[in-house]
Amino acid sequence: MKKIFIIVLMCVSCPYLLAQETDSKVSPLYFGPNAMPVPEMLDGVVYERLHSELAFDLHKGYHGDLTGTVYAELNIPLFSPRVNLSLWMPVVEFYSNTAESLAWQDSPGGGKTKGSEFGNLYISTDIQLLKQTRTRPDIVIRAAIVTASGDSEEYARYYDAPGYFLTSSLFCAII
Repeated sequence: MKKIFIIVLMCVSCPYLLAQETDSKVSPLYFGPNAMPVPEMLDGVVYERLHSELAFDLHKGYHGDLTGTVYAELNIPLFSPRVNLSLWMPVVEFYSNTAESLAWQDSPGGGKTKGSEFGNLYISTDIQLLKQTRTRPDIVIRAAIVTASGDSEEYARYYDAPGYFLTSSLFCAII
């Protein structure tokens, strides 16, 4: 009897929970391309020596907006050649919005047609669990946090919330 009551209660309450409407546009679709990125996957190895990287990316949005981003990455080996501390971020983002993209974003700050913003800092520990041999692949795991250091949530460029993610990579090269 208790199980039937719980099932009926769930069936009755589910439509009300699913019917909640919100005006909030919290989705990567409404923010800049660096607001909620999918992190790069590791290729099965970590850096055995200090490694730094500087890159540039150009992104054209669906509504004609254009974003140029300068990225920086630093990988620092820790107590073992199998463990890295990695830091990366979009150092600066230069953007220009069209009237159509500003209308789509409907940002609380009203909208800014041109500007530059600082990005979120990502900090991770990368651990190589297994090194490739003839019978097994390289396996790396990553535990990362995302700081809420990015500017301009009001202009829909970054979302002001910290986060974390865990990934694992399996890589097998033909020997």
